[in-house]
Amino acid sequence: MQNAKQKPIACEEHFAPFLRRTAEEGLTDGAYELALSLTQALIPFELGTVWVKDGDRYRPGASVGRPLDLLEGMSFAGGDGLRAWLIEEGRVVMIPSSSRGFRHETLQGFLAAPMRTEGEPQGAIALGRTADVFTARERDLLCEIAALLATTICQSRRLTRLRSGPRAASFLDAGRVSVPSQG
Repeated sequence: MQNAKQKPIACEEHFAPFLRRTAEEGLTDGAYELALSLTQALIPFELGTVWVKDGDRYRPGASVGRPLDLLEGMSFAGGDGLRAWLIEEGRVVMIPSSSRGFRHETLQGFLAAPMRTEGEPQGAIALGRTADVFTARERDLLCEIAALLATTICQSRRLTRLRSGPRAASFLDAGRVSVPSQG
């Protein structure tokens, strides 16, 4: 939650360039790089990675610094590892001061949020800081950003399937669906 002294951030307005780019070009690594850059303007970090679901696996769509690997052997008290908590269970992970389990320089803060729509994982966004920890406000903001990215990814994938499906031409000709041009 944001306190009364802090001005709320309009994520959709801030991420308008990303929304336009995905509407025009679809999901590209360049779009993910733009999303990560826009995130960095709101939440400063030295290391960051957007992990994107690609079939049955996850791949880095974009990174700032070295990629933050979600598949590291970092376990939690409940037994599940970082990837399970984040992607499979849809939980936010905020580690205030731990470098154990990471191959990078010492991290003072790690923050990751799942990107999910309708209960389905679309990916995750993970951020790392070497000099400071993340705040609860930054955690909440990253959750908003992750939700916006997940919705955009899901909609873009649906449009791609619609455009390439066998009935796409008949729907478009009948004027039942409006699809932005690829041009």
